[in-house]
Amino acid sequence: MRVRLTQKARSDLIAISDHLTEQGSANADTVLRRIAGRYQQLSVFPNRGAARPDLLAGVRLLVVERWLVFYLVKPDAVLVLRIVDGAQDLTRLVLPPE
Repeated sequence: MRVRLTQKARSDLIAISDHLTEQGSANADTVLRRIAGRYQQLSVFPNRGAARPDLLAGVRLLVVERWLVFYLVKPDAVLVLRIVDGAQDLTRLVLPPE
């Protein structure tokens, strides 16, 4: 099964990289590789993450260190909707339907 990222998820990765770089972190690329490695595992184990129907019907959550990967399992692919900091207020989180 393929793993696809929404445009918003791609923007989230750029924002994570920018934030880590601004904070003086020399390991922004390493963090992004770890996040990508984990969500790529969803191609084999798509239902690995916890269901979060309170946020959006069918959405699942994968935790990668302090980052939260929200995704949907589709018939032909796993669609990563958002990748956000776990400290974020999830009641304000907007998940694109696709």
